[in-house]
Amino acid sequence: MSDGCTVTAVSNRKGGTGKTTLAVNLAAELGRRGRRVLVVDADSQGHAALGLGVPPREGEATLHHLLRDPEAGAAAAIVGTAAPGVWLLPADVAHEGLPLETPPDRLARALAPLRQDFDHVVLDTPPAADAVLVNALSAAHEVLVPLLPHPLAEHGVQQLRRLLFRLLCAGPGRCRLAAVVPVMLEPRLRVQRRTLEAVAGSVGRRRLLRGIRKDAVLPEAFAAGRPVQLYAPRSRAGLDFHLLADELAAARLA
Repeated sequence: MSDGCTVTAVSNRKGGTGKTTLAVNLAAELGRRGRRVLVVDADSQGHAALGLGVPPREGEATLHHLLRDPEAGAAAAIVGTAAPGVWLLPADVAHEGLPLETPPDRLARALAPLRQDFDHVVLDTPPAADAVLVNALSAAHEVLVPLLPHPLAEHGVQQLRRLLFRLLCAGPGRCRLAAVVPVMLEPRLRVQRRTLEAVAGSVGRRRLLRGIRKDAVLPEAFAAGRPVQLYAPRSRAGLDFHLLADELAAARLA
């Protein structure tokens, strides 16, 4: 990707952490600000399409087709979404995995022709440490780790840190920012505060970003196929995603 296009991977080795909700709504917030954003659904569950109001498409090109066939063109697989300024490169829900020997830069090379068309690429990654996840992390300039503040949650963060460290040591080191984003926050809960203190001590306070508070409108918006910025922009979650985008912009300049 060119220096003018930021590639953000949203990733956690543990499932059920709100990964897709974070990817979809962050992309929608960036689109609301006038950015041209491409969401790349690297998780074969295909949930990013649901959150962006994109109906199932059978027999069409997908992200996983590009990973299996380096000669396939990425542009033909891109579709519009319900969110202004946001496009989607959908997943293949029938995908059953890539060979372990798949080159780790295949996704970066597949996305390279799009660098003039988008300001920001958001990768929704699979939880499994497979060739798709390795490709996604290798293509990213920054990695955001959604964290459900539960005592067991830190293990998923540590697993991802170890994988990311190995990739950075083995390659040219594209990643400039790796940070944790707490989700489904309930600040009054003592167990959540303790968990976040432990995570801050592990990753550093500067890498623990503003959280997204628990808000019933988030699953409602997802079920409606609309990001929260369109479904309920004045909600707590709508405000939190707005502030998170501000914080990320500041972190990139730090």
